Amino acid sequence: MFRRSALALGSALGLVLASGAAFAQTGKVTVVTSFSKDVTDPIKKAFEKAVPGATLEVQNRNTNAGVKYVEETKANNQVDLFWASAPDAFEVLKGKKLLTAYKPKATGIPDKIGSYPINDPQGFYFGFAASGYGIMWND
Repeated sequence: MFRRSALALGSALGLVLASGAAFAQTGKVTVVTSFSKDVTDPIKKAFEKAVPGATLEVQNRNTNAGVKYVEETKANNQVDLFWASAPDAFEVLKGKKLLTAYKPKATGIPDKIGSYPINDPQGFYFGFAASGYGIMWND
């Protein structure tokens, strides 16, 4: 799971590098995420090793604070990637026109798991991992 998430984030960071004017000007990619440092620090280290001269700035914030940060820094265009596991946060950002549409090159990914969509139909955000959950008790 972690390896797939890291690969997906690496692909997203590659997209940011390929199209990011901010990176071209500063050499820095800014990621706002609700994931903890124990998840993001190894990715930061690997990214900076793979892209010499680049800096990956990770803003670890809970999802609500992350959305607020993106809203507040909109005028300065300081956030390159928003990484969270809350689809509703992406809907809020999309509704406020804070996301850019993208057409991924990957093919063969289903549109839905059951009746739940994996990606935004208009292409403003994409799923990067799927996980199950359960509840267990002892009688």
